[in-house]
Amino acid sequence: MRSQLYSLATVALFTALSFASNKTSFCMTRADAQQVADNYQNLQTQFSDALATASLSNNFTSYSDSIAVLINGGCNGPAILGDAIFGSRDEFLAGQGSQPSLPFYQIGLWHTCNQVVVRWRFVSLQMITGIMALETVPAPFNATFPWLIETAHSEFNSMPWLISLGVFTPDCNETAASSRKRRDLPMIGHIMGAGEPSEAVDFQKSAGRSLND
Repeated sequence: MRSQLYSLATVALFTALSFASNKTSFCMTRADAQQVADNYQNLQTQFSDALATASLSNNFTSYSDSIAVLINGGCNGPAILGDAIFGSRDEFLAGQGSQPSLPFYQIGLWHTCNQVVVRWRFVSLQMITGIMALETVPAPFNATFPWLIETAHSEFNSMPWLISLGVFTPDCNETAASSRKRRDLPMIGHIMGAGEPSEAVDFQKSAGRSLND
């Protein structure tokens, strides 16, 4: 009798451990990663407090210099580049709900054990393509989703939004010759820390080789 009770207890223990392991595995599956990506996409396209609470961790933060640039309108403030756009889940709940829907679609998905990277696209006045990296943590027992988003990093080409907001007006009437004019890569190299202009020229040459390899 005692051995039977011991066997039943052992089976129950391994069943519980197996269930817990499947629920909070150290490495997410492809399906888990897709669910994380879909959750964050849905928060942009059809936001709800319920989904945000179910899919974001209590310590959620969000970073995006692209959004900071839009907030600043090309100026140096008020948003500080590099700082969190939303410093907590409560801030996200208060801010995201008032934003218009962003109906983007996914064009690429990659993941590690606990991170999901999504390449996405949205067509407005112009095509806008972005990438977001989502850091996750295992969800508590009995949670709606097995993985919660703890940190979001999202960047995209924000120029089309600046154009649609009237912050920036492009000059699209340039002559064909001037529009094809090659930009000054040595200056770019100098800004990126290549040093003196002569070193920047070397940077330009090496950059050209890298792009052509």
